[in-house]
Amino acid sequence: MDASPEPIASMDTTTATSSRPRSKIRGAGTGAGSTGGEGIGGEFVLRKSNELTRVTRSTMMKFGLKSPFLKIFVITGCLPCLSSLGSLLWLQPYTSIPSTVSLSKALNHDNKTETESISNNLRVMRSSTETNTRTASLVSLLWSNQNNDSAVNHHKPYRKFSDDVQLNIDRGLNLINCWSGQQISTWIYDGRKAIPEKMVTWRNEPEEKKIRDPSDIIKLADNDTIFVSHAKLEEFTENFLPYINKTFVLITSPFHLIYPSGIDLLAPNITNHKYLLHWFSTNMGNYTGGHQHHSRVSPFPLGLKPKIGRAAFKNPIPYYRKVFLKTINYTEANKTISVFAGYISRGTNKLRLNISSGPKLGYRKYLKELARSSYVISPDGLHPDCHRTYEALGLGAIPITNLDPYLYSHLKEGPVIYNNINWNITELISILPKPVPKVNRNIIFEEYWMEYIERVVDRSLRWWDVVGAKKSKLAAF
Repeated sequence: MDASPEPIASMDTTTATSSRPRSKIRGAGTGAGSTGGEGIGGEFVLRKSNELTRVTRSTMMKFGLKSPFLKIFVITGCLPCLSSLGSLLWLQPYTSIPSTVSLSKALNHDNKTETESISNNLRVMRSSTETNTRTASLVSLLWSNQNNDSAVNHHKPYRKFSDDVQLNIDRGLNLINCWSGQQISTWIYDGRKAIPEKMVTWRNEPEEKKIRDPSDIIKLADNDTIFVSHAKLEEFTENFLPYINKTFVLITSPFHLIYPSGIDLLAPNITNHKYLLHWFSTNMGNYTGGHQHHSRVSPFPLGLKPKIGRAAFKNPIPYYRKVFLKTINYTEANKTISVFAGYISRGTNKLRLNISSGPKLGYRKYLKELARSSYVISPDGLHPDCHRTYEALGLGAIPITNLDPYLYSHLKEGPVIYNNINWNITELISILPKPVPKVNRNIIFEEYWMEYIERVVDRSLRWWDVVGAKKSKLAAF
């Protein structure tokens, strides 16, 4: 066996380690070499300090100054003037969306102008990560693309599977679920340390996908995707991550009932890694160690439940595929239920105690009701991201959620309703727009999410083709 490689100097010394929310200048880099801190290719934070002058001057000199004026400006130490000027410019984050954006405008991703409030009784609180004192309209659908700095696109997005249902059907209806991260990634980190067998959700994945120790580094290629369960994240960060010397995307998720600890200590080693392109995590507000606002961290979908038992609701994918195909041609005329509540379990989240619940239905009946609905109540469950949200979108219904629009920005194309606190069905029916905005049902497929990730990192990646059982680029799917 080849000797294990020496660990590389993976810490980028210019990377900002603070994970607090920050205003960003559009165009911040998200690829390898982007630091998330001061300097070219990274998130630029205006600070009144000599350190910014020093770091920015050295960075500009390293990459070359094209403008003689700018060169003189920097050399003569005038950069603090730029910082002071920048401090006067109010670089507004997403929370500056007008608080009275109408529901119909928001659902069409148009939040450029203020409109009248939908209802005085239907106001919601802004994201708890920012403040709980400012109010917003019933829905704060994600800001339009020109204001989305968490995933800057530099070219027209690649959307082969994102807009074509038939292509996804032809591929075999590969539905996004809790185990999709391990299924679509080029590699799965298996490690060497023993963990409880019930946590090893990747046991049936192909052996050729598994990497275990530094000697496997030679298998990696640039732009690979690596899946790491949170049950293995500490081992991966300590024993494998320091040796990676190829650009890569990291996808992480906890086992669906496991709440890992200590991620706050591991996260800086990940976000500061020299070759990390991006880190995608399910419920990233919970599972990225406070780094959810880092420029190289983005949300990954929870999806449907995987196969965890014999009952239909514990093995939903076969049933879901059948209902999806039967309802593929549904139109507005088939939507006979305006707002579907469904059964709301009280035990998963105390916030559900004041939400009216519908009757408990068998899983197949429940899916058929979703397909006949225009909107679906989908409050936070065990996690903020909820299986019902994906069940609804795939069947053409818009979820009404209390999700934060930044932490769950990956759902904006659904569309979904964010930040809702009014669950009165009668009132909702009276103000929800008609006709109902069109739902992108492709959001239920794994291929959609591969393209989403490539749009975020702005490059083609290597994946595991579950149909061809091989490593491949999306263009070859």
